[in-house]
Amino acid sequence: MLLEQQGGDLVIRFESEVALTITLQNFSLENLDNLSVATSAAVTVGNLLFASETAIQDQFDVINSDQTLEQVLRPNIVTFLNGLDNITQGLENSDDIIDGQAGNDRLAGLSGNDKLRGGQGNDALWGGTGDDILSGGAGLNQLNGGSGSDQFVLSQLGTAIIQDFVVAEDWLSWENQNALGQISAQLSGQNTVLLYAGQTVATLLNVQVTDITLLFTRT
Repeated sequence: MLLEQQGGDLVIRFESEVALTITLQNFSLENLDNLSVATSAAVTVGNLLFASETAIQDQFDVINSDQTLEQVLRPNIVTFLNGLDNITQGLENSDDIIDGQAGNDRLAGLSGNDKLRGGQGNDALWGGTGDDILSGGAGLNQLNGGSGSDQFVLSQLGTAIIQDFVVAEDWLSWENQNALGQISAQLSGQNTVLLYAGQTVATLLNVQVTDITLLFTRT
């Protein structure tokens, strides 16, 4: 699930259902964190309740707009940051999901199979140990997957500098799968540069591969 503040509205998207969006008008991301449902026995604190669910699940944490966060609060949970320049790390042995939102963020997953999203701004993402997913989003972003088989998600809105891509171990994906055929590769010194509509969307440092299928194939 992806949350994006667009002006005064909050837009909710789902990675498995690209065409589906939910817009909460005149609603701020910071207000979404803890919704309460009171029963005769207890008060349940959570985030969202979908039609097929019978109970609210506490699925994510949202950080206040005036606060920075050095480390996520709970393991194996989604953490949404804010428009500040956050330097935030996950927990050891935890599959963390950290969404930087706006701001020039520095996110580190540490150990575990983490998912790091930079959002807007010029971000630096470091996956650490494990099979991680790194998505820089808009801006000029530095991506380092660390050890493991890592996925780097590219966007036409930004440029990714991928520091440690390993052919046949790591792989690339594209936010807009319908436009994947429009990506080309060229060599620049010791590096591989990927272009979309004539614009650089990624540079793979110390990698020399022009066969796109090798880069976008999961091994």
